[in-house]
Amino acid sequence: MSKAAAKNYGDTPEGFMSIPKDELFPIDAINCAKGRVNAVLTMLIVALNTEGADTIHPHTIAEALWSVQGHIDQMEIMIDHAYESVHPLIHAKN
Repeated sequence: MSKAAAKNYGDTPEGFMSIPKDELFPIDAINCAKGRVNAVLTMLIVALNTEGADTIHPHTIAEALWSVQGHIDQMEIMIDHAYESVHPLIHAKN
């Protein structure tokens, strides 16, 4: 990982976005993005399954779902980079 990414973000999706194409992929960035998606989905599930309590505004639900879509898009980019950076190494060992 580049020194700037490690200094600012560690193994997060944001840190990944500054990794040069020739560096190996930090797998923790995918785990971090997956945890963020799980957190947003858990918040929505709890908020929508609570009967008789205040509900969240539909605009907030839409924004939360947009956030999930963005995290999934980030994970697709990270998975593609991980495959491209690790796949040649796997085949080189065989």
